[in-house]
Amino acid sequence: MGAGLVTLLLLHIAVYGPRLRADAVRMARGDDAGLVVCGQSHVPFIGRDQGIAVVNAGSMLTRIADLVRARGRSFLDAWERVVDKAKSGAASRTYSRNDRAGNEGLPLLFTAGDDPPDDHDARSFQVPTSMRDVEPSVHVWLRFKQLDERS
Repeated sequence: MGAGLVTLLLLHIAVYGPRLRADAVRMARGDDAGLVVCGQSHVPFIGRDQGIAVVNAGSMLTRIADLVRARGRSFLDAWERVVDKAKSGAASRTYSRNDRAGNEGLPLLFTAGDDPPDDHDARSFQVPTSMRDVEPSVHVWLRFKQLDERS
């Protein structure tokens, strides 16, 4: 793994009390995982065992998933309302004021240094310039293993 990257191992059952189970340690070390996330216990905790960070989300996992789902849905709904308003008002939209065509329409994205848009839905699209200007894409690698796969 490159600098700044963490391999995460997601397991349903990985702990016995606050300690990692031996099979979870073997899998984590085999995959060079620096973080094990599990959700089997109802008692959430964050810790470290045998040099591996452990997050046991426990019953929080369902609540976290619900919150992420609701936030995503809210974000997409705001996007649809912004687009519908632009269509109905015959307005054009540009990516940002830094876009080549930035003066040809209302920018969709704005930064913390910009005056926020009057439209409440459009305020959902505030972004840091460094991510927009420096990182044109982000790579995500997913690797799935069978739950019963043994190393």
